[in-house]
Amino acid sequence: MPIDKGAAESFIAAVCNETISFLRANAGRLTYCDKLIERSTSAMATWRASPSDNIRPITESVNELCIARKFLEIEECSRAFYEPPLDGTDQTIDYLVETNDGRRIFFDVKTVHPEDKDAWERFKSITDRGLLSDNTELVLDENWMGGEIAHSFLASREKFLDYTIELEAKIDAMRNKDGLLFAMVFCGNGYDWHLDQLEDFADFYMSGRHRPDDPFAKMEAHSIAEKGITLSRTINSFCYLERKISKTTPRKFGCNVRGPKFPF
Repeated sequence: MPIDKGAAESFIAAVCNETISFLRANAGRLTYCDKLIERSTSAMATWRASPSDNIRPITESVNELCIARKFLEIEECSRAFYEPPLDGTDQTIDYLVETNDGRRIFFDVKTVHPEDKDAWERFKSITDRGLLSDNTELVLDENWMGGEIAHSFLASREKFLDYTIELEAKIDAMRNKDGLLFAMVFCGNGYDWHLDQLEDFADFYMSGRHRPDDPFAKMEAHSIAEKGITLSRTINSFCYLERKISKTTPRKFGCNVRGPKFPF
């Protein structure tokens, strides 16, 4: 869908007036706040110089701003750092939060926004090979955007795993990790993929077992085995931020994402 350039300009102005103004007012508690703001305003300026339908860099930048604001609004947060270096590596991570009770939590932030593609044939192949979980049902209609929905769901689940592996590699490369905590923040728009899909993945990661009601359990297990992937499970928490593309503030934000418990 073509981007309304006027609406995009109004959105950028609102981000600057609301979120960026808040961060500037609280910059004393966010080390390297200027770097975060400069990166975001640069993404916006680049789009303004050459407007297009690709607003992904703005979406990612605004999500990073929203995460920073959420951290500073949490009473338990005594101080935060943007893109601190990771000890023993040449890499950084998106945020470090220090809490009033002495915890130090590193957060890696990823926006998961699949491209608009038709994956109907792939979805058909997965179902034909019996790679959807036996005790679940995922009903899609090719004539009602079934291929596009299938791509969003499949690509999102694959990105959860890819980004998780990337963060584990960063953690593995670090020195002096004792006492540190690590969290993965996935940002979405509430449409391309849903919170319950992250709950399924988080439960698998934390427990080492797929939920029986996870439709992608068999597919993911097959892919992990086929690729020889071994998860170290050094990530302590998964977080979720949901923000509609036209909104400057999140609709939902939560940490320690897990699925509902079964009553038996």
